Amino acid sequence: REVVCIIIFVLKKIYWIQLFLLLISEIARVKPILDNEKISALDKLKYLVEFEFKSEPMIDDINTIVHTKENPTLITHLLKIKLEIVNPYFIDIIEQGIKEGIFNCKYKEEASKITIILSTLLFSDTIVQMSSKEFKRMVKVFQITIEALAGAKPGTFDFMNQLIEIE
Repeated sequence: REVVCIIIFVLKKIYWIQLFLLLISEIARVKPILDNEKISALDKLKYLVEFEFKSEPMIDDINTIVHTKENPTLITHLLKIKLEIVNPYFIDIIEQGIKEGIFNCKYKEEASKITIILSTLLFSDTIVQMSSKEFKRMVKVFQITIEALAGAKPGTFDFMNQLIEIE
């Protein structure tokens, strides 16, 4: 019994390390866009959302590892990793958007964290199962929510709807 517990513990750590490395690899792919000051805050957000919605092999690997009913703990690990690694980039985008006059956000760090938490949990098949129609509606509500969080004008994030073909 102890050996089985140790094996399970080790396997979970291996999954966590693999997840961490996959996420780092994905960040490395988008970092040149995020660091480019010539690209607007809104274009950076569009790029990130498109990147997340595209079916890339690495993203598929992350989703396969994390979003299974057998691994709800890994979603928590993913969330912690995203808050540590991705959050600073979101804060930078919000700050840039404030300078550009696109956003009016007093609590940029909190808005960034809430956006990451909501997107990770809402769009996890493990936590929220939904039909295609429900998913499209959820993306619309998510869009409205993050517009409010960022202090953006209604419709600023309509590009999300176009990605999933919401009418």
